[in-house]
Amino acid sequence: MIHGEQDEVIPLSAIMDWARPQSLPVIVFPGAGHFFHGKLVTLAQIIQRCW
Repeated sequence: MIHGEQDEVIPLSAIMDWARPQSLPVIVFPGAGHFFHGKLVTLAQIIQRCW
């Protein structure tokens, strides 16, 4: 899971509460909102590294 720190639709705390019981890792993208505006190049790089 990659989640924006500043997500205005789904709070980071909700993602952590969902991921924790499943032991799923969460990558927090500092300063990013729900749609990662202005950060898509960096997001693509993170996805490529994880793939």
